[in-house]
Amino acid sequence: MVNRLKLRFLREKQGSTTLEFVSLLPIVALMSMVIWQMAVFTMAVMDTQSFVREEVRVAADDGDAKKAEKRGEKSFPQTDNVKLASYQVKKIEKEEKKDKQGVKRSYMEVTAKIKVKILFLSIAPIEYSYKAQSRIID
Repeated sequence: MVNRLKLRFLREKQGSTTLEFVSLLPIVALMSMVIWQMAVFTMAVMDTQSFVREEVRVAADDGDAKKAEKRGEKSFPQTDNVKLASYQVKKIEKEEKKDKQGVKRSYMEVTAKIKVKILFLSIAPIEYSYKAQSRIID
């Protein structure tokens, strides 16, 4: 009687490992896709921030906003998943107080807006914008 129960119990467990594997496979695949999308978005954000910081330094050194904007639009590293939506370079005048006197200072401001494509879904891309300023040294 005990042997019969053991055999029946062992027979019922056959295939349970396969069933568990098959049931967890979609969850693992979904998590892998989410992690991959996060990695693509993180790389796009880091590239954009680095690009904008470098371009604002170059624009502040050069002092010509239009020339810097053309150069930046050409040199942005676009890929299949990341596109430059807009790119602006502006020269800004600010008045700052120094020793109770107003001093005008010029700044360059660079703003880049990117669109990151969602890899595994056909929905609208994620947008990210980054802005940086640098003082123009006369």
